[in-house]
Amino acid sequence: IARASLKPANRQFNTLKSDYEMTCNHDTCIEACDADEGQNIPQVQFNFIPISEIANRPVNNTCDTIGVVKSTSDIQTIVSKAS
Repeated sequence: IARASLKPANRQFNTLKSDYEMTCNHDTCIEACDADEGQNIPQVQFNFIPISEIANRPVNNTCDTIGVVKSTSDIQTIVSKAS
């Protein structure tokens, strides 16, 4: 990765577990590494939870989840008691 900036994560806007955040722009260059070079790169760790458990998570807590979008519709406004 070339011509990108790496800085400490701003906890006000970034709730991910990483201590740093990378910013890329139109000058950033990202190249794939070969298999031998990739052996020493740490892998991203996920802690997936079922979508059905999201409502049971503490407020302002991050989590990893995954799903498949089967269909889409027009944008709708949702009114929540919490908002």
